[in-house]
Amino acid sequence: MNWYNTCVNSSVGLESDGRRAAPHPPWAKLTDLTRLSLAHNALNTLRGVDALSTLRVLNLDYNRISNLPTDLFSLKRLENLYLKRESIVTNKFFGIGFQRLTHLRVIDLSYNGLSTVPAALFSLPSWSV
Repeated sequence: MNWYNTCVNSSVGLESDGRRAAPHPPWAKLTDLTRLSLAHNALNTLRGVDALSTLRVLNLDYNRISNLPTDLFSLKRLENLYLKRESIVTNKFFGIGFQRLTHLRVIDLSYNGLSTVPAALFSLPSWSV
């Protein structure tokens, strides 16, 4: 039996366990999850989050993500998104995608290669500067 078959918590932390991109990530089966932390791993992409419709907090700090996955923008209840110290250098993916995240209040893009704050963030209804 896998750990995710018996998990009843709404919060899962898989920090610092050396995870890399997985074709069938175990967190995709935790459809009632509200918090997921995958910080301090070696992820360069993220799969399986589109099934997490109740997710409110996603921590991806200190990975190797350079492009935001389109799955991320299906998380309509997402309130907090942490992407600190990634490899994000362009904001061309921030437009329409972030406008779908109407509950987003906190986003941490610090220590990335972005030269400007993506304009799309200023149009989010729940977000303030």
